[in-house]
Amino acid sequence: MILTVTAASPETVDEYLEIGERYFAESRFHEAHTAVMEALRLNPNYALANFHLGVIYYRLNEISLALEYLSRAIELNNKLAEAYIWQGRIYNESLNDHARAFENYNMAIYLEPENDRYHRARAFLFSDTGDFVQALAGFNRAIEINPLNYENFQQRGVFYVLQGLYVQALDDLNEAINLNNEIVKNFTFRGTSFFRLGRYEEAMEDFNVAVRLDSNDVLGYQQRGLANILLGRYHEAILDFIEVVRIDPNNSDAYFNRSVAYRHLASLSENYFQAWEYLEKAQEDEAIAERLDGQRE
Repeated sequence: MILTVTAASPETVDEYLEIGERYFAESRFHEAHTAVMEALRLNPNYALANFHLGVIYYRLNEISLALEYLSRAIELNNKLAEAYIWQGRIYNESLNDHARAFENYNMAIYLEPENDRYHRARAFLFSDTGDFVQALAGFNRAIEINPLNYENFQQRGVFYVLQGLYVQALDDLNEAINLNNEIVKNFTFRGTSFFRLGRYEEAMEDFNVAVRLDSNDVLGYQQRGLANILLGRYHEAILDFIEVVRIDPNNSDAYFNRSVAYRHLASLSENYFQAWEYLEKAQEDEAIAERLDGQRE
């Protein structure tokens, strides 16, 4: 692959890394790989280049190579906190090795104790392993370090949602939206909190914002569809589940939920033939949902 840049051709390690980072930001991981390999050709002992290559391999789902280059980066510079964070992420998400994940997150926080993102990462690991007290302490610490970062409030809010603490979640997600009102996830999860509290109209408002910000927000359409069912807006619900299927054709929940809306319409219809048509559509969706669920087992 030939690398092309707007200026003169790259000559130094840092120039190749800059190109690699640009490709990486665009999710062009193969081009990023080529650029970083050129940097390593010039200097195989450059810790930052090894680190970047490890992250690229992770994005390419080459887990063994990702760990190899991240470990190499740490050998070359054992104070590279970001390398520990990525190693921890791989051990947690890809290898389900929580002990090794904790080792790496702890080292990253030891090296950079005031990095709020590192505390959030470890907090979610605590949550995943069932230590909710330590998880909450980690989210609290992240907010204490940087109370102007919407992600700190957002992530604690998501944690509260997952724990079923919807009132507390609303407080955090309100603050996250105050800090940044253009993030889809803030509205989707606040809408979910309203929904779980039975505040369906307020939930609808948030889901409307979420799908306006991102027309491919599956969760926003799915949750709005459920809210429409509970509000008796069955035609609108069907349209929402059609959008879910458009984005994710294998989403069995969307087919099942759409079948529920069709059955409600059938029960309300005074036209026998129309009611029968709704029932047929409901049965078709139920069959698809059952088939998709069977494929997952």
